[in-house]
Parts: sequence; structure tokens; C-alpha cells
Amino acid sequence: MFKILRTVVVLVALAVSLYKFNTGIAAMNRVKQGGQTVLLQLRPVDPRALMLGDYMTLGYDRAAFPKSSEGLDAQGTVILKLDANNVGTFARRDDGAALMDGEIRVKYALKAGDVNFGSARFYFQEGTAKTYEVAKYGVFKVSSAGHMILIDMAGEDFKVLVPPRDAQGR
Repeated sequence: MFKILRTVVVLVALAVSLYKFNTGIAAMNRVKQGGQTVLLQLRPVDPRALMLGDYMTLGYDRAAFPKSSEGLDAQGTVILKLDANNVGTFARRDDGAALMDGEIRVKYALKAGDVNFGSARFYFQEGTAKTYEVAKYGVFKVSSAGHMILIDMAGEDFKVLVPPRDAQGR
């Protein structure tokens, strides 16, 4: 009897874990497909880690952050103002007021005193690093709840960077 109960508990736990994992993936895919596009300006950082594969560590320009993290909760939301190219800059702390035209509410988390909006790394295919060396913006999709997902990098012209076809092995 104990063996059957243990097996049932393990199977239920596995089913719940798989359900949560799959609903999380589905939620991310909905944001990628239907979220609002926002660009955040980058500052230069180290582009590679040998043991983890090719990636770029991202640092965001201070224009997207509050001038001071003093008084900010460990997690919360802030309001970014979007320009004509969808580049977001800090407008104000979120006080629950209605958004004005060109504004978007985004979630943040404080890490080591800095406000972090999302992914700290952008992974890319081996052999395509040169393409992303000129990246000036991180391209995000933002859900209506303010969750941000990094989907690409963009150059100075605000266009998504695409590696040459031969670098991708096609």
C-alpha cells in the first residue's frame, strides 16, 4: 500500500511540475508573439564566456533606470517613455496612475543596487559574434503585465541585427 501511495505522489508531483513548466513556456510565447516591442540602450560589456557558449553580457544605459534606486522596493514596476523608435527611457516610478500616450509599465528587480529589467545575457550562435559587437539596443517584448523578454539585439539604426547566412551554417 505504501509503495502505491508513494508512486501516486511522485506521479502527481511530476504532472504538476510538467504543467507549470509548459504553462510558463506558453506564457513566454504569448508575450513574444503579442507583446509590445521596446528597445533599451546598451552600454559596452564583455561579449563572451568560453564555458557557457557564446553570449553577450548586457549592461543597460542609465537612461532606462531611475536616477537613484533609493526608496525603490526590491521588486516592482516603473514607467518608461517610448520615443518614435520605441526606445524606452525612465519616466517615473509607478504610482498606479493611468499611462499617458507613449508610456509602458515594466517590472524591475533590484540587484546590487542597480535596477534590472530582464535578461542579463543574450546568447547567440557560435561564429556570429561579429554581428552582435555593434549592438546598441536590446530588443524586448513586453506583456500587458510588464514582464519583459529579451528577443534580439538592434544596431544604431534601431534595426534587428541578423548574422550573415553563411555564419549560421545555412
